[in-house]
Amino acid sequence: PNFLQYQAKSKQSEARVLLSGLYTSQIAFFAETNIYGNWTMALGVVNDANNIGFLPASTPKYYQDVAFAVSSTGGFVQTATGDIDGEIATIDTWTVSDLSREPCNGINDVTNTVAAAGVCKV
Repeated sequence: PNFLQYQAKSKQSEARVLLSGLYTSQIAFFAETNIYGNWTMALGVVNDANNIGFLPASTPKYYQDVAFAVSSTGGFVQTATGDIDGEIATIDTWTVSDLSREPCNGINDVTNTVAAAGVCKV
């Protein structure tokens, strides 16, 4: 069981890397255009409306769905979801926003826990 949990946690690094790259691209796009750009991915395919110029180095294997939203403060929120441990009961959910440079694991599929309110800044 410990080894399986270790494997699952290592898969979560994909979300952190993906969202960190998206954060950097969103901030750079905002500096040039004064708006945040659309970037979504469904089933591993980047939406044609991708206008921030970000492409992952390779197709994500575990987090193939990434959503973009404008936050209530006028910033952005990028959310990556994936089923890490192969059971559908809990879906791993990571977010990054203009308020938090560091990706946050709001719903953890490995430990089946939900972060306390306010932990993930969105």
